[in-house]
Amino acid sequence: MLHQKLEHLDPSADPLHDFRNFMYVCFTEVFKLGPPDPVQYALAYRMAEGVGQGGPRVTRKQIQALRGCGKSVIVCCFIAWLWYCNPTIRVVVLSSVAKKANELASLVKQILDGMEVLQHLRPDPDADITYRRGKKIKRLKSDKNTEDTFDVRGAGPGKDPSFAAYPVFGGWTGSHPDVIIPDDTEIPENSLTALKRSRLFEKLRECESLIMEGGLILYMGTPQTEESIYIKLKDQGYPIFRFPAQYPDPESAAACENVDTYLLDQLRSGEASAGDPTYPERFPKERLLEKRAMGLAYYNLQYLLDTTLSDIERYPLKLRDLIVFDTPADMAPSNIVWGTASPLNHIDAPGFSGDVLHAPGYVEDRWLPFTNVVMYIDPKGGGADSVGWAVGGFLNGIIYCLDAGGLAPREDGTAEGVLIQLAKIADTYGVKQILVESNWGGSTGVSAYAKLLAPHVAKWCGPVGIDTRQVKGQKERRILDTLEPIVHSHRLVLSEKAARCSNLMYQFTHITRDAGSLSHDDELDALHGMINEFVGLINLDPEVREQQRRESDARALADEWDRETSRHGIPMDTMSAPRQPKTRLVRGRWSRL
Repeated sequence: MLHQKLEHLDPSADPLHDFRNFMYVCFTEVFKLGPPDPVQYALAYRMAEGVGQGGPRVTRKQIQALRGCGKSVIVCCFIAWLWYCNPTIRVVVLSSVAKKANELASLVKQILDGMEVLQHLRPDPDADITYRRGKKIKRLKSDKNTEDTFDVRGAGPGKDPSFAAYPVFGGWTGSHPDVIIPDDTEIPENSLTALKRSRLFEKLRECESLIMEGGLILYMGTPQTEESIYIKLKDQGYPIFRFPAQYPDPESAAACENVDTYLLDQLRSGEASAGDPTYPERFPKERLLEKRAMGLAYYNLQYLLDTTLSDIERYPLKLRDLIVFDTPADMAPSNIVWGTASPLNHIDAPGFSGDVLHAPGYVEDRWLPFTNVVMYIDPKGGGADSVGWAVGGFLNGIIYCLDAGGLAPREDGTAEGVLIQLAKIADTYGVKQILVESNWGGSTGVSAYAKLLAPHVAKWCGPVGIDTRQVKGQKERRILDTLEPIVHSHRLVLSEKAARCSNLMYQFTHITRDAGSLSHDDELDALHGMINEFVGLINLDPEVREQQRRESDARALADEWDRETSRHGIPMDTMSAPRQPKTRLVRGRWSRL
């Protein structure tokens, strides 16, 4: 057991039994970096806590530290320190790729070669040499001494090497070490999709089966998404210790969650304030501002270790950017303004926590007819998909989604009942044009679905044109490239009926740029098609359009007045106000006196 191998540690008898002192010697003698910085000392203490110094025995933990704080170097120092305390300890390091594993193995060897206090651990160069009659005659190959695996002197018998570094998906499942350190095993390349994250998580779960009884599993890394494997590991008994680049706000419980007590104690004692850099020696405020300028999501992930804004990057469409307002089928306010003063908590939309829909902040009193009203249909045949549809109108730079939904899930989308229902919807909202995606059952300019729908539209709607639209490219990127600028500029208004379509709202809030991020996206695809029809008309701010319309109406009224006065040959500036005639009521009728 690891605890038994380290139970003899006594920093008062040997100062190097304290890992922080050992790291100081390593930094100054081997790497010539000078003394470690305070945050590095705090990181070192947290790694060794419960293993060989301080506090109760700890066998499971994960540490998250800002990029550039020397985390991997400290990990290699920690491994060398374990051997200094007891050379029989076996260590396995897991990395995301083989190249990273090679770098860690090389760094550990540099520490063994560069520290005088570790000279007794250096492998004996004659250990694999046989002699005959006083002469070296053969060098035996050792399966345990390779580029990424080796034994230290004094390791004792055993099939496992003292050190082994593997890529996370490499052949490490036969090892039985005392310490396993997965170092940055989660990277964007292996955690972009749910399937990849599941595969990575299941692979790392094997650590529990391979670790020796009482051994240490220490995760070092940075979460990549809200569904990070590190979050799952926390639920399985791996507490998180965060070392972000800035001190959190002590009044915010969410910001302080999992932050290491070293940083929180400095906040409580007044030695630091919220927003101050935690590692000013390398990342002062000016440097952090430069990092922040590289992207808010990047900065919050890599330096603040906060996944909140990664969701904004990963799930860019938010309910709070929409306007929910009901209008008739033929007209809308001449201007409508987004606001957050009126949250619609009664609409239980399937968004993320804290993301709610809002009523408009301001609505103009004057109403005008829509410029155009269209219906977009995303057809299907059989299968589990739905026939997605969306009806929308356009006025003064604002797109109004009057209604949206899906029909015939897990049924035949070409059934007569479905086609009749689509025609009735178009008639209800006075649609002037129906657009059918031709990727299913057709080609450019031709759609079998449109031909099936045409007689029902003619019966229920009269002379309404049916056109086709061909779409290209990855669906998720195509949808987001269209919706993001419209939604973020608050140009999309949903009716309450459309906002209550749970399938549409779920797809809206959970779509990402990853291929296959949604199992079903029919309703959202129809909304995208409807919006895309009006994108070319959004070239002026709604308030500017309304102001221009007011000026145009004022000019028209003035011109009409000028024509009326000039017809009588009287200059407008000398014309007296018209006299009101006197009237009287005679036998129930008004007559002029």
